[in-house]
Amino acid sequence: MLIVTWRPGGLSLSTGLWFVAASAFAGAAGAVLMKQVDGVKPFRFQAWVGLVSATVLTLASILLEDGQWTAATTTGSESGHSWTRPNWLLAGTPFLGNSSAMRVYHFVNCEYGLQDIARRRLKVATLADVNDPFEMLSLNLKDSGLRATLGKARKEFGERRGMLCFSRGWRNPVQWSHYADHHRGLCLGFDVPDRLLRDVQYRKSRAAVDATVIDAPGFDMGSFVLKALDVKFVHWTYEDEVRMIVDLETYDDACRIWYRGFDGDLVLREVIVGADCPATRAQVAEALGDGARGVVAHKARLAFGTYRVVTQRREDLWQ
Repeated sequence: MLIVTWRPGGLSLSTGLWFVAASAFAGAAGAVLMKQVDGVKPFRFQAWVGLVSATVLTLASILLEDGQWTAATTTGSESGHSWTRPNWLLAGTPFLGNSSAMRVYHFVNCEYGLQDIARRRLKVATLADVNDPFEMLSLNLKDSGLRATLGKARKEFGERRGMLCFSRGWRNPVQWSHYADHHRGLCLGFDVPDRLLRDVQYRKSRAAVDATVIDAPGFDMGSFVLKALDVKFVHWTYEDEVRMIVDLETYDDACRIWYRGFDGDLVLREVIVGADCPATRAQVAEALGDGARGVVAHKARLAFGTYRVVTQRREDLWQ
């Protein structure tokens, strides 16, 4: 059975999808031809099909899918790591078994990443410290009244709320360069309920708005502000970003940051160690501690034939 969950942002033609289509066609053709063969019973035919398919698909999975061999061999190991769903299924798409959640990725440098894992928390970005000065300024603000109103709303939002910023994928080398200390950092994969995530939209120009709309009866300023926050300039498209809006509740005076603790809505599932990251297996395992169960850690490397970051399959190259 093939289950397809419609999410335009996560849909793309891939080698795996072509294999699925080809195998479905071959299976249908085989079923028709099987009925024309004398002396072959249906159950025997299906048994041989299953045996041959399992062998071929196992080899194809090892050769074509990143990280599956590592995930399989770490199941039940002394490190406490267990199997997780394949990256090709999870990256940016709802996963089977809980269609309301999504695997998303957060880039961070090595030092703070290990601290976040050990302390079971993630830094909350505020409007005062984001790297895009146009956050929540995605509208055409030539009207002075609209400019003043949105400016006030932006200030109030920044004092009360912040964002956890994620990407739908982890393979873009530009993201590793910009947000993971030039490939010397980490990328943390989380399962987050889809209802808590807001898709970022990318536009070439700032939207024109009728300034009188804010004075209309029943105008929802909160929704208006969030929609303005959902849009960024088109040159940020490479981030493929989704966001979780959170209240500013817990502050670390020593680190001078707001943070959100790991919980049922923010579940750590992957630790991807950058290609040039010095973090060892032992350091990652120590940071994970009792939280290692259900988390897969693996090393990344630069792809040999494309501009992508992929899983390092050679275990000996990550000590």
